[in-house]
Amino acid sequence: MTFLEEKARSMWTSMMSGFCSGWRLQPAGNVGARSRPSQCANGRGSVKDRSAERIRRCLLAALVILASVLPLSVSARTLDCPNVAAQATSVAGAKSFAYRTEGRPLYLHVFAPRAGEHRAPAIVFFFGGGWRIGKIDQFEAQALAFSKRGFVAVLADYRVACRDASTPLQSVADARAAYEWVRTNAAALNIDASRIALSGGSAGGHLALTVSMTVPQPEQPGALILFNPALVDFMQEPWKELGLDQSQADAISPALLPIGRMPPLLVMHSKQDSTIPIAGVRALCGRVLLADRACTLIEYPGLNHGFFNFRKIDPQTGVNPSDDSTAKAIDFLSQLGWAR
Repeated sequence: MTFLEEKARSMWTSMMSGFCSGWRLQPAGNVGARSRPSQCANGRGSVKDRSAERIRRCLLAALVILASVLPLSVSARTLDCPNVAAQATSVAGAKSFAYRTEGRPLYLHVFAPRAGEHRAPAIVFFFGGGWRIGKIDQFEAQALAFSKRGFVAVLADYRVACRDASTPLQSVADARAAYEWVRTNAAALNIDASRIALSGGSAGGHLALTVSMTVPQPEQPGALILFNPALVDFMQEPWKELGLDQSQADAISPALLPIGRMPPLLVMHSKQDSTIPIAGVRALCGRVLLADRACTLIEYPGLNHGFFNFRKIDPQTGVNPSDDSTAKAIDFLSQLGWAR
C-alpha cells in the first residue's frame, strides 16, 4: 500500500468513526431489536429521524473525504521507491569526512595510496541510481584499483529522492560541493589539485559531467570518466516524476550547457542500453569534438545499462565488463601522464 493510500485509509477511519459512531445497520426483520435509545425526550425527533440524519451525515462525510483524497491519489506523482536503507557513513579501508550537512551529514570516503614524495592525482566517484536510490560502495572496487595505481580515490555521497526527498538539482548541488571540498582540502589529502578527475555511473555520470560544465573555468576538473552517463530529458517520463520544472531541468541538462573548455573526456557506454540510448552520448561526443576538445567513446556491444557493475565474463566480448572498463579508465589517465 502506498503512502497516499495509507493516508486516505487513516483519514477515512478517523472521520467515519467520528461521524458514524454509535450507528449500525440492523439485520432485516430485526429492526429495533438493538436500536439506540429514543431521543424523543430532548425534543430532537424520533429514533427514525435521528437514524436518517446520521445516515445523511455519514454519506456526506464519505463524499467530502473521497473528493479530497481521490484527486490526490490519481494525479499525484509517486516515485517507485523500494526499501532504501540509510547510506553507510563509513567504508572499510577509507577515511570518512563529512563535507556538508543537508538534512543529514553527507560523507566523502577517501582511499589514499601509499605515501609518496609528490602530490598524487585523484578521482572522485559518484554512484548511480537514477537520482532516486544508490549505494556509496558502488565504485568501491574501482576506487581500490585506482588507489593501487597511486591515486587518491574518493567515493562521494549525495542526496537522492527516495532517501532524502530531493530532486536532481539538489544532487548536482551536493556533487559540486563534494568536488569543491576535495579541491579546498587537496593539500591536506596530498592531492595535486590540477589532476582531479570526476567520474560516475548513470546518474552519477550525469553529476560528474554537469559539475564540470557548470563550475568556473579555473575550477574545472582535469579529466572526466563517465560510465553510461544518464543524459536524459527531465521533462519527459519517467524522469518528469523527479520534480523539476523547465528552468531547473535546463540548468542541469548537459545537452543544453555550453561545452566551453571541456577537459579530456572518456565515455564508456553500452550499445544496447535500453535505459539511456547511446545516441545521446554520441551526440555529446560530437559536440565536444566540434568544439576542438577531446572525447573518447568506447561502446560495449551486447550489454545493457549498468554494464560496469557486471563482474562475470561476457560471452560476446570475452571480458569482465567491470574489470575491463576500470582498466580502460586507468589507461586513459595513464595516457595523460597521471597514473603511476
